[in-house]
Amino acid sequence: MPELPEVETTRRHLEPVLVGRTIVRAEVDHPRTARYNASPAELRSRLLSRRVAALRRHGKFLVGDLDEGWTLIAH
Repeated sequence: MPELPEVETTRRHLEPVLVGRTIVRAEVDHPRTARYNASPAELRSRLLSRRVAALRRHGKFLVGDLDEGWTLIAH
């Protein structure tokens, strides 16, 4: 499990690369990655063409604020 300073360092490195860019490809390798009864294919289709508006940290989680009110959380 990553430590808090590592998560912040990762966020700082990813933020200038991701913010303002559009998701053009997404791979969901594990079925449990898709939560709330979404299939991996449905999750992929929901992510495609979304623009990353901001990248922030909440505890040890990276939170990507996407357009149209969508949020992507990574641990």
